[in-house]
Amino acid sequence: MVVAFHAGLPVPGGFVGVDVFFVISGFVITAMLEREWSTHGRLRFGRFYARRFKRLTPALALTVTVTMLLTAVIVSPLGPQQNAALTAIGAMFMVANVVIVNTTGGYFSAAAETNPLLNVWSLSVEEQFYLAFPLLLLGGWLLARKRGKGARAPLVVVGIVAVVSFGMSMIDEGSLSFPGSNDALGFYSPVPRAWEFAVGALLALVIARARTGASSAAARMAPIMGMAGVIGLAASLFLIDDSIPFPGPWTLLPVISTLLVLAAGWQNRLNFVSRVLATAPMSKIGDWSYSIYLWHWPLIVLAATLWPDLPWVPLVAAAVAFVPAIASYRFVEEPLRSRSYSRRSFAVLVVCTLVPPLVAAGAVLIGVTNGYGNPTLQSYQIATRPHVGTACVESRKILAGATIECSFNTSADGAPIYLVGDSHADHMSDAVVEAALRADRPVSSRIAPACQLFDTYIASVGQEPVRHCREYFVDTMAWLTAADPGTVVISTAWRPFWDPAIRLGPTEQSMSTDEAEKLGFLGAGLTETIVELQAAGHAVVLVHDPPSLVGDFEYAPTECSLPLLVSRACDRILPLDDAEAQIAAVRDRIDTVATETGSQTVDIMTRICDADGCASRRGNMVMYADSNHVSAAAGLTFADEFVAVFANPR
Repeated sequence: MVVAFHAGLPVPGGFVGVDVFFVISGFVITAMLEREWSTHGRLRFGRFYARRFKRLTPALALTVTVTMLLTAVIVSPLGPQQNAALTAIGAMFMVANVVIVNTTGGYFSAAAETNPLLNVWSLSVEEQFYLAFPLLLLGGWLLARKRGKGARAPLVVVGIVAVVSFGMSMIDEGSLSFPGSNDALGFYSPVPRAWEFAVGALLALVIARARTGASSAAARMAPIMGMAGVIGLAASLFLIDDSIPFPGPWTLLPVISTLLVLAAGWQNRLNFVSRVLATAPMSKIGDWSYSIYLWHWPLIVLAATLWPDLPWVPLVAAAVAFVPAIASYRFVEEPLRSRSYSRRSFAVLVVCTLVPPLVAAGAVLIGVTNGYGNPTLQSYQIATRPHVGTACVESRKILAGATIECSFNTSADGAPIYLVGDSHADHMSDAVVEAALRADRPVSSRIAPACQLFDTYIASVGQEPVRHCREYFVDTMAWLTAADPGTVVISTAWRPFWDPAIRLGPTEQSMSTDEAEKLGFLGAGLTETIVELQAAGHAVVLVHDPPSLVGDFEYAPTECSLPLLVSRACDRILPLDDAEAQIAAVRDRIDTVATETGSQTVDIMTRICDADGCASRRGNMVMYADSNHVSAAAGLTFADEFVAVFANPR
């Protein structure tokens, strides 16, 4: 299911295969531990964890090592290499999920598509389960032994875990918020997924109690249960997609379906579904499945980086992944798992397993930190370093979607400067702060990604409006009208007003993709905002947004392979005629608003574009950090434009 999803096949819910896996894992591991407890009256934790290590870690280490070596020469060193290396280290210490949530971000985000080790998050979650569940089961069995209540205690203990975790997974993201809640209750967290492992464990415990087997009536129900489970799993592939909060209520569908298939096999192994799953081809796929899971995603990412414009590449890469997967199973996974070890030889295995991937990941981190000694690559790294506004945000660990407030040069005596807008206010922060330092004026910024500073709703076509933007507008206007009079710099992306893929309007019902209507909303909304700010005593400066390098001139350095970056093959030049055609209507409307309201404008286009066009690089300076944001280095060169308006505010 997961491989089909990643390969680009039309199964939008294929990612729920991970949840199926968690249920099966809970079932298998608990059954194994229960057999040991029933036989020996104790759990040998050293033996258990040694078996888990032999089963999982050597194959993982091989995949990680090879992936890091290929990543160093293929994947972009402008973030993806760093994310992959940190993920590799996290994977070897069973915390890849924690690393990913703090580096790559969301599972369905653009950054996730460039992390060749994204898939190992689920292995870390599984290993975290392995650390906790045996202890819980042991506690339940010891309690049962002490009180003489048979197997009820472990059922109660695991049941409590299932109920609490299930409740957590049902909580809507916006209804519970506390420091770290996104990490604790998010996609990569073991907390809202522990119930999946627990229900598999409960089934194993129930089967263990019913040692005489299923009743004849239950055996007759097995075919129906098995088919219901298969139908439910198939339905999960098509009824669930990345727009549905996950884990959440919809997770019940694949989880219950998996339980039905497992229970059907217990009740009657001769039912049709169980017999199909027991055939040699299906069993062999099961044997290979772990290695297939490990190898498919790295190869898909690496292949897509090399051939980004070929839509069939992910499918071919997923198919090719069977070759190293089967080889890994045959020559690494099986031999090391089946071999007996003394304490000394096992210690040698642990060292020889962990050292290569950690060394490879460390070498990549060291190399990429120094730009591999290549001046061209180093210039790109300088271009993509954080702006001062971003650095402020990162230092405070502000959550995505939150309004960002930062202050600079607070000891200055001059009238305050207020920088507001979306991420395009952030990419002007270097210039604004530098100009404020020269003018001896303090700066406060209030930035919300993707949000305009006038009353509007905005969304990509087919998506729900970004509702927190209106809250940002209302709160920011209240903040500005109550603040000491100064200069308000409004810098936002003007692309929504010329891009037909984005709709906006003053109400959700009036949102439009028509350029003329959107320009009308822009003029009216911005004028209203400026008038209100001027009434509060502020001067207003409007920043003309630079052209975006999109379409046939798409500039995406973080998606370029290392060889392409070094050869400058990823650089782009947007012809001047195309640039002017792109933004002319928006520029005219902004100029009109500025004239009618007596506001000032700052235009940086002449510093980015010349007669040849608007280039991602000028000489040794990379001007754009991505397709629509200027680099921090380029941003500093715009300071002179702001010095003039800060010295003579209207």
